[in-house]
Amino acid sequence: MRIYDLYFSRTIKGRLQPVSESEWASFRQDVIALNLPDGWTEWDGYGAWLNPKTHITGGEPSKVLEAAVVDSPDSRAAISKVRGAYRQRFHQLSVGMTEHPGCGSFDGNDGAP
Repeated sequence: MRIYDLYFSRTIKGRLQPVSESEWASFRQDVIALNLPDGWTEWDGYGAWLNPKTHITGGEPSKVLEAAVVDSPDSRAAISKVRGAYRQRFHQLSVGMTEHPGCGSFDGNDGAP
């Protein structure tokens, strides 16, 4: 199993308003649900990063998505599709990502009460 954390900036260059909750909900339905049908968890965040063009560290509102998926080429492709679709739809330079191996169970048959 691989665990991916994706970091989506809600700031859009040239636009005063960030990605709205309704725009995010549409992206979730149109892209995330189709590419990660086994599920994910998301939450609101605030992140800072060094802009490689301006060399200035700035902060902005964000969405964070965590997905625990089978470690396979198909899963890596699905994560790449989500990242690419967000960059294109919301004119982003990048979508941050961390990944690491994991072990988990989601089937309810692990003997826990």
